[in-house]
Amino acid sequence: MAGHWHQHTVDGWDRVPTDLKQIVQFAIQVTDGENFIVGVNGRVIQTSAGHVKVATQFLDLSSYVITEGAKYVAIEVDEDGLLSLNDGAVFGSLDSATNADFPATTTDKTILAFVAIYESQDELKDADIILVTPLAGVSGSGSVAWGDITGTLSDQTDLQAALDAKADIDHTHADGGTGTGAHLHGLVRWNGEGGQDTFELPDVWEYVDSLMLNGLEEDPTVYSLSGDGTQIILDTALLGDTLVMAHGVIAGV
Repeated sequence: MAGHWHQHTVDGWDRVPTDLKQIVQFAIQVTDGENFIVGVNGRVIQTSAGHVKVATQFLDLSSYVITEGAKYVAIEVDEDGLLSLNDGAVFGSLDSATNADFPATTTDKTILAFVAIYESQDELKDADIILVTPLAGVSGSGSVAWGDITGTLSDQTDLQAALDAKADIDHTHADGGTGTGAHLHGLVRWNGEGGQDTFELPDVWEYVDSLMLNGLEEDPTVYSLSGDGTQIILDTALLGDTLVMAHGVIAGV
């Protein structure tokens, strides 16, 4: 019989729905639901200390059972590949859970999964386990990688010097023999409201370089600088609350 693997691939007609927990090397599954025992299959993960092999381990969550409300317990791994549990705060119910209810990562550890614990829970089920993806995040105050740069950014003296040498947003330029004259850049932000089309500048501007609404740059044809250089005027009023940011050159330098 010919192979039929193609029937089960992404575009195949006989695809099988799978869950990340079915991938053995990343599986975190309940091994004894009545006693709240979880098995963590071994893997290799990335931590602040580099790649670390995590051996298969079993965790007992029976002491974390509660009688009221709900909480999340984080399964964490340290830089030596050892697992531990990080108990979250109790909140109302899983139905009302928010991102703030997940416990924060312990310094120099990585979260692999969250386990939901809640009232009237007579056994632990696989559906109570939330795997964290990607499985390579690192938290805490340890070193992080910036491309080929490892460690605290301010410790990279040559890079920090280059950053310190960059001009501030508000800065002046000397003529430098170019004939363009010295000038001062300016950046202004407003919390615009619906119906607003005029924005007062703190200084007299010579011209506007750019205008952004909620981080998106606008076409220069839809706004203008007032004749006296003290206002930026939109052709069409804002439809609602909008972050307005303008960059330009201030006159009189």
